[in-house]
Amino acid sequence: AALIDPAQRMFLMTAWSALEDACLSAKKIDGTDTGVYVGYTSPTENYSEILAQSDPEYADRAIPGKVNSIIASRLSYWLNLKGPAVMVDTACSSSLAAVHAACSAIHQGDCKQAIVGSVKINLMPLVSSGENSVSVISTDGSTRTFDVKANGTNPGEGVAALVLKPLNEAEKDKDRIYAVIKGSALNQD
Repeated sequence: AALIDPAQRMFLMTAWSALEDACLSAKKIDGTDTGVYVGYTSPTENYSEILAQSDPEYADRAIPGKVNSIIASRLSYWLNLKGPAVMVDTACSSSLAAVHAACSAIHQGDCKQAIVGSVKINLMPLVSSGENSVSVISTDGSTRTFDVKANGTNPGEGVAALVLKPLNEAEKDKDRIYAVIKGSALNQD
């Protein structure tokens, strides 16, 4: 546990807060048909290398705590959830793609509710835009989402999680409802 990837640790903590906010205890959702959908893009830095350089003796023992594909499964296993556990990596759109996947799963009956979220943490200093080989960094340092003046993006980090369920179930359970998702879709970009 001490060697777990910070991104995994942050997502677990944030998902737990989302469950608390939804008044769902571990006991209350134990064994339920709850899915977990996590948007995560592997950072450019490699946690395995950072760990090996800082603490080589424990680097091999930390393997389960640094495998990206088990971020969703770790939470699902820990809470004994019976719905799908899915890690989504679509780069910048990972969080939105995870929300879409969770909504689709609920709509199709794959699960009755879902914990959905995303995590991106930069462990190392970011390179300057001049060193960016992908050329997606904004030339003027501003990100203008959906704007005709947009000329790139900027690196960022964060973590978020929320609990999704059908509106009629949320109303029946007298849940706190922050928003209603009326539809979603995916495309190639």
